[in-house]
Amino acid sequence: MLFLQKFNQLFFIAVIALFFNTGFFATELFAAEGKLILDDGSMDDNIGIGGTNEFIFLNRFTPDASEFPLSIKEVRVYFSELGLVKVGDDIVIVVYENNGGNVNPGIGSKWLYSYPSAVRVLNDWSIYTLPTPVLFNGPGDVLVGVIAMEIPKMNYWPASIDQTETKHRSWCGWWLSSPPPFPQTLPPDSTWYECPGNWMIRAHYTANALPPRDDEDISVFINCFIATEAFGSPLAGQVEILRQVRDRYLLTTTLGQKFVAWYYRNGPIAANFIKDKPLAKAAVRVALYPLIGFSFLLISGYLPFMIIGLLLSMLIFLRSRSKKLSAT
Repeated sequence: MLFLQKFNQLFFIAVIALFFNTGFFATELFAAEGKLILDDGSMDDNIGIGGTNEFIFLNRFTPDASEFPLSIKEVRVYFSELGLVKVGDDIVIVVYENNGGNVNPGIGSKWLYSYPSAVRVLNDWSIYTLPTPVLFNGPGDVLVGVIAMEIPKMNYWPASIDQTETKHRSWCGWWLSSPPPFPQTLPPDSTWYECPGNWMIRAHYTANALPPRDDEDISVFINCFIATEAFGSPLAGQVEILRQVRDRYLLTTTLGQKFVAWYYRNGPIAANFIKDKPLAKAAVRVALYPLIGFSFLLISGYLPFMIIGLLLSMLIFLRSRSKKLSAT
């Protein structure tokens, strides 16, 4: 009897420890799901700047302090055909935090995350599950927005808005450069102002979220989409090498920023194409390895020595060959 009692106690302790270690206990019993919503569900108008620049529209949400830390895991955006938007139009979901208490999100906001995607449905909510949930330690403002990337040079009003009762939390603007700089910090360098009404942008979150473990991908970068899909994880060493090249060399130059912006628009399409095709993934891995090797030499500082070594080898080969030819 005493043995069974001790066994049950040990079993109970082991189960509790297992739940805590896996995150199940805290996630299931203490975490709560929540929604960030400003609109009343009715679309009253569509706003844009006529398709002449990439246009950002953004909502400022202020969750209760008791909800933090929280993680944004899903964003919903309403698009209407009345705005001359089309399914497939390029967009970027952007997420910022602001713990300074300023009502203008252009002051003191910190960029956290960008997720290139596209309009999925019209006259309904397009739902976007973020590949990496975005963690907010708070307390403060959670800023969720959309950058409409299409520039049709004609009538184009991508931002659906509810104007029943403005809550003075919706902002919009645009940049001087095209594509916008990366990261897309606030405020844009051209125009930035509060819009009367409430953008139809919503977010779903998990309150009292657990901080990520050390072995989890906790960064807020945009994934190297194709490499991530080909190698199976954003934490793969090959992906990390390419990511470092992007951060150190591409995002620090104007030409590199333009390439990255182009890749963000088109990379997800290619990644989705190879998603369920093992042979295509293998072919992409083979194609990427020369680039990965070059990138490794670049970031490790060995590239100059490799180039010198190749040049010396070529010089020795040419001299040796010329001696053989002259001897014959």
